[in-house]
Amino acid sequence: MENFTLPWFKPGLDEGKLMIAVRPDTPLQMIAVDDIGDELTMPEAARVLGKAMSRKVEFVPVPIEDVRKGSADDAIMYDWFDRVGYDVHIRSRSRECGIPPMSLEAWAAKAR
Repeated sequence: MENFTLPWFKPGLDEGKLMIAVRPDTPLQMIAVDDIGDELTMPEAARVLGKAMSRKVEFVPVPIEDVRKGSADDAIMYDWFDRVGYDVHIRSRSRECGIPPMSLEAWAAKAR
């Protein structure tokens, strides 16, 4: 989740855009540094981040070719998110560990 505060995402979020090279229907499992995690599609993440920022944030898919121009490794990662993705059952792992997962909404409220 902390990746949303990095220069790759933050300037776009400040302009109301969550720009990432994954399909809008791809759920992405996310984890806060001090937590278990969350799983949302990027349009869902844009709504949550926008709510925390008190502004409208729209999901803007970035063409994978644009990512590939800057970093072949990043393009491979985003392509993998769309094709395969993480597959952890967050709720059952949370129950096993006794640690309730932090939602992106809770993380974003703290990160403001």
